[in-house]
Amino acid sequence: MAKLAIAFLILCSLITRSESGVTAVRASDFSSLDGGSETPEASRMRGWIAGADLAELVRADAISPNRNGIKIASMIAVPPSAASVLGVDGANDFSLAYVIQALTYSLIATGDPHLGEQIVDRSDAMLAERDATTEQGHPFGWLDRSPGVDRPYAWGGFTGHNFAPLMHFAQIVLNNPALGQKTYKGRSFHDHAVSYMNEFKAGLEIHSNTDLVQQQGFAYFRLPSNLPVKNRGAPGSPYPPNLNAALFSSILHLSCAEEREGIKAEAARQRKLVDGFVAFMKERVLAFAERNGRETLVWDYSSYIKRREDVGHANNVVKFLIEAHEAGYAVDQALLRRLANTADLLMQPDGTVQADLIDGTNYTTRLARSVYYFILLGKYSENIEAKVAVIRRKSNLFAYQGAALYTLTDKPALDASCNGRPT
Repeated sequence: MAKLAIAFLILCSLITRSESGVTAVRASDFSSLDGGSETPEASRMRGWIAGADLAELVRADAISPNRNGIKIASMIAVPPSAASVLGVDGANDFSLAYVIQALTYSLIATGDPHLGEQIVDRSDAMLAERDATTEQGHPFGWLDRSPGVDRPYAWGGFTGHNFAPLMHFAQIVLNNPALGQKTYKGRSFHDHAVSYMNEFKAGLEIHSNTDLVQQQGFAYFRLPSNLPVKNRGAPGSPYPPNLNAALFSSILHLSCAEEREGIKAEAARQRKLVDGFVAFMKERVLAFAERNGRETLVWDYSSYIKRREDVGHANNVVKFLIEAHEAGYAVDQALLRRLANTADLLMQPDGTVQADLIDGTNYTTRLARSVYYFILLGKYSENIEAKVAVIRRKSNLFAYQGAALYTLTDKPALDASCNGRPT
């Protein structure tokens, strides 16, 4: 395990702003969580390290077994160290959070504290970029200054997307006291984790004051009536499911971390929100369907753009539903089976996707087809597990490698449990 952890530290590749060839998009037009097209510089950084040899990987134990004992080679390269969440055109860039989440999955699988150090480095850099502040001057989020908004605006969904891996890291650190006691940059991992929790709660309070809806047993966030975008259907509508899912993923992990920290009243309040969002998704968003004789799960991109969800955006919904199931919320095995069928029908044997939308159809323009968190369904489907094994062997996307390592690790080194549904 130690050798595998060392090998993973030199795993690799730059999380690009999207899959190669995908048209650039912005957070403000809700087109793709990948955030844009790959730059020539990024493309050059994504390849194999010169001279990397499979025999060297074998000697370094960078070939790990999955649950069936099959050996799965992994890639070698260097995780990005200077990614930014504020794009050169003023648009939000979603890539860094995928890197941090991949490192968190890798930390769970291997237990290597050096991965925690990389998480802290990137998390601190990401938080330092926050330029949306409260009236008292405290930073809480990142402003979108792209041409798609009429004025700089901090999206609640982007706050959730960026903080989700930080809250997951906090949960893992508080779950594992020995890890929490280790120090980096003059502070224990425990103290780093609590600091990230407090920073997220500051942002959550801002977005909750303006966007949170709690009624009829449901909880969700909706876009404010003064939303500075040209799409007139968006203001006052619920966040698109992917953005709501990103924010509630952060809240779910926060509640687990607060419970471990003994902040029980706040943890219970967060759990009630997550429970309400699960109810909202099941009653108002998710729909049962059938494709090729198999039961599937579908949903629309948003209430104001009536088309099926695209594969790229669906990742955050997939991730949230898996996390909610594992934490004991009302996401049962039958629903996950439908979700896994949906993913299995989309993913080719090599893990690639040949459709834009989750129902297997294409859109009028090419959309992102990334499977960052679809990979996690490999724990619930042998078909998908086999495809994840191919992804782990062949993909040079660092975000894929982290999720694949976690998915194919039968006995993770760290406790990742979170049982938090309200009783």
